[in-house]
Amino acid sequence: MQITQFVLRLSLLIALAAFACRGQPVTGATLGPSQQGASCVDSPRGSVPQGARASSPDGQFYAQEVEPLLSGRVAIFRLETGELLRVIDLRERNNDLKALCWSPDSRLLAIMLHHGGGGYIAIAEAASASVLGRVPITRWYHSLRWSADGTSLLAEDDAIPMPFLGPTQSPAPRAAPSPTARSVATGRPMPTSEPAPPRVPVGPTDARDARFLLGVNYPWHHYGHDFGTTAWGHDGASATQSRQAIEADFAFLREHGVQVVRWFLFADGRAAPEFDADGQVTGFDEYFHADLGAVLGLAEQYDLRLILVLFNYQVADQPQVVNGVQLFGRSRLISDPLIRQSFLDNALRPLLERYGTSPWIIAWEVMSEPEGAMTIPGGRWVGDPVDPAAMQAFVREVVEYIHAYSTQYATVGSAWRDALDYWKGSGLDLYQYHSYEPNDPLECGLDKPVIVGEFPTAAATRTLTEYLDTILRSGCAGALAWSYRAEDEVSDFRGVAAEFAAWSAAHEVEVRIGAPQTQPTAPAELPSPPVPTHAAPVATPVPTAAPRPTVATPVPTPAPAPTPTLDNRYSLHSPDRRYAAALVTAASGVHYRVDDLTTGHSVLTTRAQYPTWNTVAAGAFSPDNTRFAAAYHYSHDGTYTWVGIWSLASGELAGSRIIAGWTRDVTQVFR
Repeated sequence: MQITQFVLRLSLLIALAAFACRGQPVTGATLGPSQQGASCVDSPRGSVPQGARASSPDGQFYAQEVEPLLSGRVAIFRLETGELLRVIDLRERNNDLKALCWSPDSRLLAIMLHHGGGGYIAIAEAASASVLGRVPITRWYHSLRWSADGTSLLAEDDAIPMPFLGPTQSPAPRAAPSPTARSVATGRPMPTSEPAPPRVPVGPTDARDARFLLGVNYPWHHYGHDFGTTAWGHDGASATQSRQAIEADFAFLREHGVQVVRWFLFADGRAAPEFDADGQVTGFDEYFHADLGAVLGLAEQYDLRLILVLFNYQVADQPQVVNGVQLFGRSRLISDPLIRQSFLDNALRPLLERYGTSPWIIAWEVMSEPEGAMTIPGGRWVGDPVDPAAMQAFVREVVEYIHAYSTQYATVGSAWRDALDYWKGSGLDLYQYHSYEPNDPLECGLDKPVIVGEFPTAAATRTLTEYLDTILRSGCAGALAWSYRAEDEVSDFRGVAAEFAAWSAAHEVEVRIGAPQTQPTAPAELPSPPVPTHAAPVATPVPTAAPRPTVATPVPTPAPAPTPTLDNRYSLHSPDRRYAAALVTAASGVHYRVDDLTTGHSVLTTRAQYPTWNTVAAGAFSPDNTRFAAAYHYSHDGTYTWVGIWSLASGELAGSRIIAGWTRDVTQVFR
């Protein structure tokens, strides 16, 4: 009896102690072996214990969840002193922390969260607390580990790719380039005495084709708040009405031969980036990346390349507050070195690290017509202009970041041609100037490619064709018409769209991005080359404004190709082994690209139900080798799987199905 009473009392004491400790920080002595000083903390049951620390492999820092709990807040502390350095805030509600794991080089943190409808893994940069991206997960995992090469994560037994990290898990920033002029083709110094080729290499970085950049200034849907939100509410590019209008616009532009779209990203700073009370830049709001992702998804869908303009000269005008939103008034962003650095570190660098390899972005433009915001002859268009030395320093530092953290080009949109002298030595890859003078000779022969970034489509002394012909003959590298949506007295692109389409079609070899530089010419005694049996991928429609040349000679039927063997570069093969599917990363997410192995042509690239970032969950070929299906998971309206079904013959979406819950069994759509 005494032994029984002792056991009961001991059990009661243990229970009371456990109850008293509930909700208190967990000390190192109570953690499991994998959590004591480890670089990763897990949740074998439930959530990561409160107070559990993940120590960086270099021994300098540790990370742990901080209050309010369940909100996706992870703090980084200095290990030696316990000093709080910064907080990564994922802005969640009731989202359990399931794992926290440092990358092998102590640069990144992987944060795994679960909620009622699913979950995701966020990758954040420890030095800036900026979130590089999020990958949805379809299971409730309880542990994370980085792969040895840092390119992916292992969640229990499943490999989770991190497509937005690029070829390596955390590439070291490239050394900032010197102001020496560089060739956009090779990156090597270019002598200023030798004119550059009047073309711009565009396309994949490993196979760029030199092109004349032919396009239009969009240049905004809503000036200054296409990306991010304001006190006026959110009507940015990802909002339903805005996205639908932009999609209709992009379809119209593509149909009329436009290859490049110039778009203002921040304008005067009214919606993005975010500023604190002292004028320091803090980052972006929760809408910014959704808006930019929506535009990049539409650019991919309609095969349009973007030149993104960071700021307009009006950023330096006197501040005005309209219904709670500050317009203009950001001169200190340029003139104050500390505020300038906050923009570089808290906005520009995360922006470039996230989008700096996108194939749909050709160049980043530091500012449109910065001369108007400078205290120079012909300048001073605003109420608070800056010294030219300050603007030159701003341009130079932004260009250095573009070169350090992206593979894209850097340019500045000068208000007139002679103003280009201000930017020589800034490290630009492309010169750009705007032409509205009736007698402008439109000269472009400089040490680097020069594009005419704006010229009028209304109230002009030249016709559109005369402008384009003159710009092309003058050795310029591109021409961007003003404008599609600016609605001012010199804008009427719709009125000249048919003329633009005809000129684009007549110069397709020079302007078509992604097309071969020259068309193959067969000997006279031989028939014309075979026409591919499959259409181009649906994401890259060909302009239809002008009639296509017909083939005068009969097209011979290609001889049957031998059945190819399985190719380990692809994850899926059709039953007859003719087609193969591989995962590819694009601006809108991770998708399947299907190739015809007998011809070497890409047949189609799948897309999600919505244009925002999404990762394909599964894919399958039909038993009869005629269709391909791809599954995408959603949880905004209850968990469901959207399955798109594409025709292998046409590359077009042939249908879709909604399946309740998250499934990877795509073959059921073919039963």
